[in-house]
Amino acid sequence: MADRLLHGGACLRRALQLAPRQRLEIRPASAFQTRSFQHSQRMFNSTTTPTTEVTTTAQDASSIADAITKDAPKSLDAPADEAIWKKKETLKMERAVNKELQYLNNDPWKVAEYVRRALEAKKFDEAHLLVQKGSKDMQLVVPWNLLLEYLLDQQQVKAAIKLFNEMKKRAQFPNAQTYTTLFRGLAKSKHPKTAVFEAVKHYNALFKDSRLEPNSTHMNAVLSVCNRAGDLDSMFSIVDTLNESTRAPTSYTYTTVLNAIRFNTLDGLENLTPEQKEFNLKNGIQRAKAIWSEVMSKWRQGRLIIDEELVCSMGRMMIISSDTNEKKGVLDLIEQTMNIPNLSKVKEMSAEEARKTNPHTGQVVKKDKNGVFTSPGNNTLSLILKVVLQTKLNSLGIKYWNFILRQYNLEPDRDCWLRLFSILKQAKASGHATEILDIIPASITGPNFYRIAFETCVRDNINPNVIKNADRALDSMMNHLEVPDTHLMRLYLNVSQSTHYHLRARAREGDVAGAKRAYGVQITDALDRLWVPYRKLHDHYFKRVKAVTKEQKKALYNDQREVIALARIMYGSFNKVIQQEMLPEEDLKKIRPVGGRINREIQAFYANREETEPNLRKTKGRGTAEEDMSAHNEAMNMVNFWDTTQAGKPRSPKQTDQGRLHRDNGPGDGYRRDESSRFESKPPRPAPHSYKIYPKNSQSPPGRRIPEQDLRKRKGGTRPVRQPVYGGYPGPKPNWNATRDDRKFR
Repeated sequence: MADRLLHGGACLRRALQLAPRQRLEIRPASAFQTRSFQHSQRMFNSTTTPTTEVTTTAQDASSIADAITKDAPKSLDAPADEAIWKKKETLKMERAVNKELQYLNNDPWKVAEYVRRALEAKKFDEAHLLVQKGSKDMQLVVPWNLLLEYLLDQQQVKAAIKLFNEMKKRAQFPNAQTYTTLFRGLAKSKHPKTAVFEAVKHYNALFKDSRLEPNSTHMNAVLSVCNRAGDLDSMFSIVDTLNESTRAPTSYTYTTVLNAIRFNTLDGLENLTPEQKEFNLKNGIQRAKAIWSEVMSKWRQGRLIIDEELVCSMGRMMIISSDTNEKKGVLDLIEQTMNIPNLSKVKEMSAEEARKTNPHTGQVVKKDKNGVFTSPGNNTLSLILKVVLQTKLNSLGIKYWNFILRQYNLEPDRDCWLRLFSILKQAKASGHATEILDIIPASITGPNFYRIAFETCVRDNINPNVIKNADRALDSMMNHLEVPDTHLMRLYLNVSQSTHYHLRARAREGDVAGAKRAYGVQITDALDRLWVPYRKLHDHYFKRVKAVTKEQKKALYNDQREVIALARIMYGSFNKVIQQEMLPEEDLKKIRPVGGRINREIQAFYANREETEPNLRKTKGRGTAEEDMSAHNEAMNMVNFWDTTQAGKPRSPKQTDQGRLHRDNGPGDGYRRDESSRFESKPPRPAPHSYKIYPKNSQSPPGRRIPEQDLRKRKGGTRPVRQPVYGGYPGPKPNWNATRDDRKFR
């Protein structure tokens, strides 16, 4: 019997393996019952043909799908009910928090460390829940402070204030550090008006707290909040709470107040009239000086320690003045507080010797026993260089630089280096500017330093050695910059084009050919030195750099346009040398191939420019790119180029800016006439001494013409001319209808 059962089981397994595997259709019980009743009815109905297929209606299919969906397990990724899911997560978090509290053993320090790690992992909800549960049995002021600081750093001011109130409701008493955290966090808020309201409210509430009292740290933090919002009224209301014990003013207090006065003075200054500007500046400086007198009084009494920030805040308040003497007073301020001598008042003496003597009496200075001098830093050096630049005391810049760096072992930052180069540029010291390029630290060097150095060379174009200085700067640029800068190369070429003062003097002395040849050699040498950097720059942007995204393609195309703009300037310089015949034909044969190659690269770039920039010519109403290229040598920066075709010829009187101004204000040609041979029988006409323009709808003085009615005809139209008021004989009247060069007197 057992054998038969085993044999039958094996047969069933083979049958199931051979049978086709079809997915059984899930149907409700009602469907099976209906099918059985219909099947039995058809079996006893003689007119009905028996069939084995049963079709399911659309309603049955939808009910089946609903049943499957209802019986399917819920997914955690797509919860059916958000409230249920949040409740489950909260329960899960509570179990984890309760487990952690068991291991923390009611230790506030361990709780604070756990909260700090949780906030670093951005698990604020978990840390908040743990602190809430732990506050039932422990005083967790430090963890509450960490939560408050986290919310303020996230710019959630309202949530932070709500947390602060919750902390007090849970019998967690805020300490002094809690209020410090609150005020400093409000000072960093991006909503300054709301921050000022909350800071002032909680600061004033501290005075009603019998357990705590606001101190200097709290006061300084609230002052910072008011300073960021520019609310001087609230700031000075906080300043009124000063005392000489717990809320004694510190150096930071005075620094914050001085900075707030300066920002308030400069705010909206550009929209005021000159009189209002001058009044606001003087008023702000007077308020700052009143505060500074109090600072000096407490410093000499030993009740205040000043620092560099305080001194520089007062110094930057003084340099906003329009008075040059007021700006120079910053040097006296630094001498008073830092014992750095005012080198503008010391003559023929080294900085070290000047530091030991009084510039007024010449006697040895005694050390101040009542106060301690503060040490200068980059902020002080930057302030001194700014004063030197604005007052144009350029020779003092290098002296102060060397003195501070040697005496205090200071390492200048990028801002100080840039200010030093600006002073050298103003002084036209191209030699010094190009010599110190190699000593700039590699971490802060960049194209800006070389740009200022080349601009200094352009300003120093009267110096015959400026070409050597520019060559030194170009070599330094190639050694320190991986990719040459197009703008720097243009400036270098501009130096060779604009340095022709000594050559023009040579041509006036009679050596016209020698001057022209020297000028041509100077330009071709500059182009020859630019050839290698130009090839490196061209190969970098046209061959090596590959753009993938749309933004990268736009940036690459702009860089290529800059390279071609440089090529056009170089090709224009070649054309100038060739067209003006500065060099003999033997020398020109050497440079023609280079110029031809540059021209081919220019034409190749602009060949498909209309396809790359289809709207370029439509918006400007001009022709094609080829038409624009035909006169490219005239459109480039050739303003400083010397026209050697006019070398040796008598110079025609040219109209300068001063002459143009004199012509607009009255009769004049822009160059000095020989008054000795003109109208000898008549007294000379005095120079105009006053120019008055009367406003519209006002009555002019009798016997005078209204300036607005005196119009001079010009090519571009007419415009009013101001007439001078003469005190004596008016002289001959000019004919305004005549041209400037053919003007006759009646």
